[in-house]
Amino acid sequence: MHQCSLCGCRGMYIPIGTLDLSGNMVRQVEADMAVEDDTSHVANIGKMVEDMEYKMRNLLQEVYFGKARDIVGDLRSMCTLYLVIGQLLILSS
Repeated sequence: MHQCSLCGCRGMYIPIGTLDLSGNMVRQVEADMAVEDDTSHVANIGKMVEDMEYKMRNLLQEVYFGKARDIVGDLRSMCTLYLVIGQLLILSS
């Protein structure tokens, strides 16, 4: 679990809680391939593993980094809001 406890806004720090980035992903694939001997069998398995790794990496990148981009955008909006509220409080004093 990743702890995210402070939001920095130009010297102003506001506690915002925790962020959990855990999860799991399971994929399964079947393929019919020609097998001539043990080495071709190992090569086929290696190709299947690499193909699935590539697909999973791309999916994870879309989900994880897309969501992270959304969260960072929301945090920036929150920080701007807190700065505006702070300025309004200073002006009203």
